Amino acid sequence: MNTPVMAAETGVNDTIANALKGDWGQIKFNVRYRWEHIDQDGKKTTDGDPIRLRLGYLTPKFANFQAYAEFEGNTAVFSDDYNDKTNGKTEYAVIADPDSKGELNQGWLSFSGIPDTTIKAGRQRIILDNARFVGNVGWRQMEQTYDAVRVTNTSVSNLSLDGTYIWNVRNILSKDDNMNSFLGNIGFKVPKIGKVTAYAYLLDYDDLAKKSS
Repeated sequence: MNTPVMAAETGVNDTIANALKGDWGQIKFNVRYRWEHIDQDGKKTTDGDPIRLRLGYLTPKFANFQAYAEFEGNTAVFSDDYNDKTNGKTEYAVIADPDSKGELNQGWLSFSGIPDTTIKAGRQRIILDNARFVGNVGWRQMEQTYDAVRVTNTSVSNLSLDGTYIWNVRNILSKDDNMNSFLGNIGFKVPKIGKVTAYAYLLDYDDLAKKSS
């Protein structure tokens, strides 16, 4: 199977976002174009070139509160000859970048009034460590985000404490996975050596229980 991929996400995004920043807050802007080709045995030759647009607004901090809302959409430009896992084109190989006319990618409220502590509630991006177990699946166009309450603390030098309760995941196919899960992550930076991490990810998927009942 041959799978060449090209993704264009230039510094223009940062240039535009930095220009749209002021005392009133900041408008976030991001556009990314991908082209992917797959030659897989038993499937038709597959080509896809989806383009994704994200647009968000970050408020200034007020009384230690801050809010953010971000929408994203994704659509093929010239070629949609691929199985995006939602369009039923199973004769093609999978490029898991489904068409979306726009959805809420992030929408959260944060509080930082406690020293060295941030509390964030709502739909948000969560990437823990190297994203091996918990991340945003940034390789794909539609990001994975989490409906959660997250508390982080860095009051002790070189030590980070991170606790999160998740009740829903919005996955890369724009579908919801309901859950009642807790993530605990403790990281300690050892100077000149690296970082030691201890974690417990206690996952409880509501959807699995519904399907088995």
